Amino acid sequence: MGGLSARDARTALEIAGELAACRNQEDLHRQLGELPRLIGADSGILTGFGAGGIVLEAGDRALYRRDLLDIANLHWRDHPVIVGDLERPTSAAQRLSDFVSFRLRRRRGLFGDFYRPLGMTGELSLQLDWGPPGRSLCLVLHRAGGDFGDREVTMLNHLRPHLRAARARVALDAEYADRLGLLGRGLQASGRQAVVVGRDGAIIAADEAARGTLGRWFGGDPGTIPMSLQDWWNGSRAEHGSASFEITAGQRGLKVQVIPGADEDLLLLCERDDTVPVATRLEGLLPITRREAEVLAQLAAGRTNDGIAYDLGISRHTVVRHVERIYLKLGAHTRAAATRVALDALHGDK
Repeated sequence: MGGLSARDARTALEIAGELAACRNQEDLHRQLGELPRLIGADSGILTGFGAGGIVLEAGDRALYRRDLLDIANLHWRDHPVIVGDLERPTSAAQRLSDFVSFRLRRRRGLFGDFYRPLGMTGELSLQLDWGPPGRSLCLVLHRAGGDFGDREVTMLNHLRPHLRAARARVALDAEYADRLGLLGRGLQASGRQAVVVGRDGAIIAADEAARGTLGRWFGGDPGTIPMSLQDWWNGSRAEHGSASFEITAGQRGLKVQVIPGADEDLLLLCERDDTVPVATRLEGLLPITRREAEVLAQLAAGRTNDGIAYDLGISRHTVVRHVERIYLKLGAHTRAAATRVALDALHGDK
């Protein structure tokens, strides 16, 4: 690596490898926490900047206290690097001393109110991400008792593509995870669960509810789909059909549908339970309204508030209000207690 000693080049390669292994924000923040020591700084922070001012995303919160960040928000227009990058972003690492001398810096409120209490004299920064105009994400390293030299600037410049790639990958993965979580909640609200399956039968992705359903009906290794289900699944793929797989146990049942993909398939699970308490009977047995009886019947069946809202065509907020009134009328304080009252009433009515 040009401009670096053999030792620094090895360190940079090690950091690059660690950054490539980051899979989530916690991994990235942990690696950024090691960066000051490896490069030669006393501390470092990851800050976002936009209309709301400076926001600390990662860093030593005991050092970079909230009151100091509030002060920095008051004086940010005195910071030439921030102002310059918001107007014309640059990709290179930058020292504060490249823009304003230490002597002139001391005359500004930002130095006296922020840097002096912080105990830092040197600052080296690198923009990691640019959002809409006027927003950015910046890695900032600080040093006490002196400034950063060419070695630290060169080191950070060699690491910048790896830092930015790790940040972009983690942000994209988080965005995908949020969307998948939203899709999963939507499926659960409609009474379905999803399992992504590889060609070898291995479960690629499934939430706890879906794994729990497979475990209740089939048992076995939660890492693969059961053989009986896999035989049907393989046959369905071979015939290019969309027929469903169904299994029953008493008044309960499980229906599985396959949605084929290129290299992986999606299995949709839907449980049926015909033993759910009947709303009309509950209405006659308990001091509740018809709608409250419908909510209680679903609640006793183990449905979530989102699922009840979907089935009854009402908002989640309305479901919560119905549940609160049910608790009050039945003298119950939990779902389990309300379910017990409902089941006892139905059992006594037989």
